[in-house]
Amino acid sequence: MFNVLQFSCLGSRVVIVPIAPSLKSYYINSGVECLISANVPTINGGSVNRTTLKKFGRIDQIITENRLPAISLVESGGADLRQQAKVFHAGGTGFRSLTRRSKDGLPSISVVFGSSTAGGAYTPGMSDYVIMVKVCPCTRAQ
Repeated sequence: MFNVLQFSCLGSRVVIVPIAPSLKSYYINSGVECLISANVPTINGGSVNRTTLKKFGRIDQIITENRLPAISLVESGGADLRQQAKVFHAGGTGFRSLTRRSKDGLPSISVVFGSSTAGGAYTPGMSDYVIMVKVCPCTRAQ
């Protein structure tokens, strides 16, 4: 699993908030504040559930109010199909806010470090910038 603490050597402060199958972090690098979110692929394949979407909504509000760039570390299977009926509407709201932030000049960057299937492909597809990691050291066989 990708360790967000690896960023601590690059910035002056990292705050990590674990939620559902994802992590959220506030990060400062070279004086630029940004927000980092990461899917945790070891929990249901990084799939998004109802709790995750509630946290995404709050994170989106923080990004918008503080005009922060967003970095998403993505490895996700999309929606947790066991909660399919409960997540699609809120998931669509999140994608809408991603496009609105882009229109408002708040950049979004996706770093895809593993499989991003189904709805997990929308975030990188709708981001302003995408970095595709060919081989992730966190998943490479030893």
